[in-house]
Amino acid sequence: GGTVKVSASEFKPASQLKFVPAVILQATISKKDFYANDTAWDVKITEAPTSKYNYPLAQARLDTVGWDLKAAFNSAASTTYYGQTADMPQDTSKSLEWYAEFGFKNGKGNCYVMAAMFCEMARLLGYDAHLISGRVPLMAGGYGPHSWTEVNIDGTVYVCDPDFAQETQRNGYMITYGQSGTWQYVKDVVMD
Repeated sequence: GGTVKVSASEFKPASQLKFVPAVILQATISKKDFYANDTAWDVKITEAPTSKYNYPLAQARLDTVGWDLKAAFNSAASTTYYGQTADMPQDTSKSLEWYAEFGFKNGKGNCYVMAAMFCEMARLLGYDAHLISGRVPLMAGGYGPHSWTEVNIDGTVYVCDPDFAQETQRNGYMITYGQSGTWQYVKDVVMD
């Protein structure tokens, strides 16, 4: 839900035109339409999107990195890895908000922190995003705890895994379950 106020100017035609009108438009449109559709206009967000969520630290990060889903993902994936310690659980004992706040305030965290940070930013951008707690295969065998974010766009569920991107140096953005070259994700709990 929510809206985005945009300013658009400088129409970019697909073919060469001899005359292009200099038009400036300001409009308020739904976030779903803004993020789901390509446009032939240079579009600049002039006000932060409205949201039913209140995540001030995520909003501050988006103000810094830009109100863009890929920029949000890259920001979460650049968080310094901080493994499972007494103050850093890897399970559902803490909330989405707890994990995200830890990451935004400390600049470090594990897969739960990175996924929670991205999830909050994605929600502020208007996406249907959920923090997942599950398992992935371990090099030593068996499965270990892991967290990622699911983003649902028009009925298609995408996995966004900042920790996978950081750890493997491969694409963890907008992948699908079972996609070649990714981990075998076992989804246990939708945390939020």
